[in-house]
Amino acid sequence: MSSLVKETLKQPISHLPLYMRSFRLDVIYNDDMAPDDERREVLEGAFTELEDALRLGFFCWDRFSTRETAEVHVAWSDEGNMSVAVSSEGVHHNALVAAIRIVARLHHTSQEGYEAMRALLGEDADALSLPTSFRQNVASLEISDVTAAEQGEAAATDVLNFTAEGISFPAFAALRDEVNENYTGDRLIVTSSAGQDFPAGDLDEVEDCFLSLFGSGVFTSISNLDSDIPDNEAEIFTRQHNGQVELLFGDYGDQKYGMLEFLNVVAGGRIANLNVRSESDG
Repeated sequence: MSSLVKETLKQPISHLPLYMRSFRLDVIYNDDMAPDDERREVLEGAFTELEDALRLGFFCWDRFSTRETAEVHVAWSDEGNMSVAVSSEGVHHNALVAAIRIVARLHHTSQEGYEAMRALLGEDADALSLPTSFRQNVASLEISDVTAAEQGEAAATDVLNFTAEGISFPAFAALRDEVNENYTGDRLIVTSSAGQDFPAGDLDEVEDCFLSLFGSGVFTSISNLDSDIPDNEAEIFTRQHNGQVELLFGDYGDQKYGMLEFLNVVAGGRIANLNVRSESDG
């Protein structure tokens, strides 16, 4: 399924900066496929959520301290094409990957989701609009206005998958190494170092943001566009244990990279300072 997106991609340089001050995505639609006002609102809302995420520290890593400088603007041309401009004192390359995945998800009808909706509608299923693929909707997806936060940095050429370059990992074996490797294991118990509170402060806000990104498919491989995103909203909660706040974090399957992003924001950009263990370890 990722080939549908690759066919449309245009990027100015093969090796993009690891940290960027700016980038822009231009979505050029096929004839008669430009979104109407209702669809525009959905798209604009998704990128408002991305801006919220960047300002909380998602996709910032070593530039976590500059997170609040992030801005995301959506504009529409007279022809109905969309441009998404991201600017910041420095966002990680994976912010670009996230933006591209949002574009892909919101311009492709999930086959699983379509069939589920037909089943739900029953006798009224014929009233449902036919599904459309990303390629039917989008003629080209162009990356432009890329500005490096620092000279000499270059990330992987792949803009559809997250890179581990520049990413920190907690001292927990199942969450180390490859960012796209599926996490399979028990629920995690996470505590801050030295018995302190989590630096993020408002954990509910971070959780809501993570679940929004999770639900939009940002952390799911773009090769799975025809698969529905599972609903795991009950898998994160906190509790008091031995005078310390513990964060319990569920198994999110192929959302391993999303788990790392969430934990880094919870840790105030210092994910390596978190104590992480499996619930089965006690």
